[in-house]
Amino acid sequence: MQPIRAHKGHISNVVRVLGQSGHSSDPARGVNAIELMHDAIGHIMQLRDSLKARYHYEAFTVPYPTLNLGHIHGGDASNRICACCELHMDIRPLPGMTLNDLNGLLNDALAPVSERWPGRLTVAELHPPIPGYECPPDHQLVEVVEKLLGTKTDVVNYCTEAPFMQTLCPTLVLGPGSINQAHQPDEYLETRLLSQPGN
Repeated sequence: MQPIRAHKGHISNVVRVLGQSGHSSDPARGVNAIELMHDAIGHIMQLRDSLKARYHYEAFTVPYPTLNLGHIHGGDASNRICACCELHMDIRPLPGMTLNDLNGLLNDALAPVSERWPGRLTVAELHPPIPGYECPPDHQLVEVVEKLLGTKTDVVNYCTEAPFMQTLCPTLVLGPGSINQAHQPDEYLETRLLSQPGN
């Protein structure tokens, strides 16, 4: 087992654009939500590049905050002006980055679209966010666990409930399984890992 002393956080948002439906034969009589979302995505990609350039934590295999566009849906027919388009996205902040600041950066990035199209763009949480987490590498708990297990602690790009437990006491993440099987078809955990010493 690999003890984990730090991981990224997770912010999952929905960006929703409301247009105005109409017949596609006269585009000027509606507001195409897909076209507005196209503009919004351009600004979100600029934010992604800015996060990558400004923030670094070299211990991570991906040493910067990531931003992923995970799901998009808009429209209902090829001959209708799209009235609504939704984008589900996530940001994985580094330890020490505040969730409020990141949401502020996202709102700032989308401000030009909101100003150009007042009342048509909203951002909302898909679920409560998880902050980045870190137990300092020189903490006594890290030293004890590394000695007991005979292995160094690590940092990972995914997240757990550790930041919430960390508010109560020093916390490390330890358990069987691998991120390589997470969110895959037929996600699994090998039973042999459950019976290994230390599990």
